[in-house]
Amino acid sequence: MERTEVHPIELLLLAVLVTLEAAAVLACALVALVLTVASWRPADPAPMATPAPPVVHPLALVAESLQALPQRQLMQLAGTRRRLPKHQLTELLVAACG
Repeated sequence: MERTEVHPIELLLLAVLVTLEAAAVLACALVALVLTVASWRPADPAPMATPAPPVVHPLALVAESLQALPQRQLMQLAGTRRRLPKHQLTELLVAACG
């Protein structure tokens, strides 16, 4: 004998089973979401590129080292007996280098 009718209790049990299954899937999804949010950390900011040091002309380095010398030595290097200001002697010697 084939049953064509479904008993209302069976329908109720089936509905409860489907609801429990959906609730279990939803609970797993919520747990996964909470764990993801709990372990999330903001990304470290990208390291700032250090700017390249300014390019210094080699003659500027020569001029700086010449400025450190006493005026008498600069006069000897320039081959002059005239007393010129130190900055003029330095300019004269740098011009001779370049």
